[in-house]
Amino acid sequence: MAGAKHFKTVEKQLAKLGYAVSHQNAKAMWVYSCSGREDVAVNPSLSENAARHLVQQLQKTCGTYEAKPKRNATAVKDRQAVQRDLDAMRLAAERAAIEAQHAEYLARIGGAPLTDLTRAELARLERLIAHYRELERIMVSIPASAEHRGTGQARHRAGVR
Repeated sequence: MAGAKHFKTVEKQLAKLGYAVSHQNAKAMWVYSCSGREDVAVNPSLSENAARHLVQQLQKTCGTYEAKPKRNATAVKDRQAVQRDLDAMRLAAERAAIEAQHAEYLARIGGAPLTDLTRAELARLERLIAHYRELERIMVSIPASAEHRGTGQARHRAGVR
């Protein structure tokens, strides 16, 4: 049934191009003829792909074929440039809003007692951080002993006394 559907679309296209049924040949194919053009033999149970290809070939021979337009590279580049400009403006606006929020935040917490650290407190924090880094360095540099390296396999000891 699917072949009949595609055959009907081919028949409509042939009629549109001026072809008429001439006869049926020995291979049960319908032969269409048109004055000044070659005869066209069409299988009544052709597939969708064959029908599309046949219609395309007929349109090319009659001069009515319209190919799909190819990609216009300059239009694509122009669209991308416009998009980049829009993105840059959006990012600039977001950056300005973030900077305004940051300035407002700094103005709000400027007089807070927690932000006024003395030099002694800063020095003490720096010493603690240096001490923690030294401990981390020492812990990483300790080699694993042979018994606890974690790569050995457990031994099966069932039945061994």
